[in-house]
Amino acid sequence: MEGGERLFEGACASCHVEHLVPSFSSATTSLALNTNLHSASPDNTLQTILGGVHAEHAPGVGNMPGFSDSFTDAQVVTLTRYLQVRFAPDNPPWRDVEQRVSAIREEHRNASSSHP
Repeated sequence: MEGGERLFEGACASCHVEHLVPSFSSATTSLALNTNLHSASPDNTLQTILGGVHAEHAPGVGNMPGFSDSFTDAQVVTLTRYLQVRFAPDNPPWRDVEQRVSAIREEHRNASSSHP
């Protein structure tokens, strides 16, 4: 098992892979249909991985934890590349993912430090 697949299986698959047994935490839409993974830029995917999804107000969307405190930049890059290859294989690979992870993580740090 490659690094991206290992990260996905450990952190994402319990919600993002269909199981025969119903789960209270499963995502209702396949990642293959997620527009973030089909975008020309990795930014929304990176924002989601690092910051999570907090949509209590939107029925059926649910919540997802952010992994900014759990994953290194290298792990986020590896997972992001894996997600695009697995769920959006017809799209060209994103460029500058490493730089975008660093920039977006810095934005998250600045946002959290400006809120007491």
